[in-house]
Amino acid sequence: MPALSRLLDEAVARNPDGIAVEDESGRAVNYAELAWMADRLATRLARWGVGPGDRVAFVPAKSIESVAAIHGILRNGAAYVPVDPTAPAIRGAGIMADAGVKAAIVAAPLVQALRDAWPRPALCPG
Repeated sequence: MPALSRLLDEAVARNPDGIAVEDESGRAVNYAELAWMADRLATRLARWGVGPGDRVAFVPAKSIESVAAIHGILRNGAAYVPVDPTAPAIRGAGIMADAGVKAAIVAAPLVQALRDAWPRPALCPG
């Protein structure tokens, strides 16, 4: 298990109700919730065949779910490929193609533009 995932699991064991992430609006999740969100995504990625050594594009919106997505990707032994959500979709599609991503986690408002630019991977609105 990657070191970051171990650190999250250790935080859950020590203080499951402690605040893990808080967003700009004041919405927060505790360590247990963050681990649950990460595990849920890791399970979905595994169903898509994502595993150790695979690459997953990550086109984030700044959110709690983005933090969980990073953990979920790493829990599968995969690597995340960050893609700038403010860049043109064709640039993001090029990065994903060059990196050989197997799946992509994308902020919902950006899904259609990326599908139009590069329809290859399964795009998971994040």
